[in-house]
Amino acid sequence: LHRRRHSFPTRRSSDLARLAAMTMVTSLAQHFDTQPCADEAAYFRVIDSKTPPLFGCALALGALHAGAGPAQVDGIAALALDFGRMIQVSDDLKDAFERPAKPDWRRPTNNLALLYASVAAHEQREHFVELCARVGRGDADALPAAHALLWRSGAPAYCMHHMIAARRRVLAQLDALALPNPAPLVDLLHSPIEPLLHLLADAGVAAPEQLLGAA
Repeated sequence: LHRRRHSFPTRRSSDLARLAAMTMVTSLAQHFDTQPCADEAAYFRVIDSKTPPLFGCALALGALHAGAGPAQVDGIAALALDFGRMIQVSDDLKDAFERPAKPDWRRPTNNLALLYASVAAHEQREHFVELCARVGRGDADALPAAHALLWRSGAPAYCMHHMIAARRRVLAQLDALALPNPAPLVDLLHSPIEPLLHLLADAGVAAPEQLLGAA
């Protein structure tokens, strides 16, 4: 009883410390996200500070309250870096193709798909930059042409590459952790993939699950 009486305040303090750290780091990253990213390196610095801390805190708290030891808690929390990237890139891709246009078009360097189409060396890059500016100013008539160029630029494939690479790294980390039941965490990895499957299906891709599985 003596041990249990003191374990709850200790655990609660640890939980509150993790929540406080997550809130401070994510709030600062949200502030940075209000400014245009200079390049892809800056984009990833922002999202790595914004999204992974949220999931790292949630995963760590779940592991702690499930009885995991310190090493397992740290290992599970570390999954959040690549999982957070999957979530963010998936959201970027979804937002880029939404109708009506999302606010991302006003700050295209903060959306990986729009950033790629704006800077990658493709034949119609300058035309895309022009269309992007028009969409950002509220010209709804420019959005279909911008979407068509977004596909042709290779931006969706580039986003898929980042998501699939991140997913592979998470699965490798999970294997190394040797958890007794990793299934819930493996299932969690499907949540950022599902919007991508819908996007590919809407674009006319046959059996998108097989395409991603092969990738």
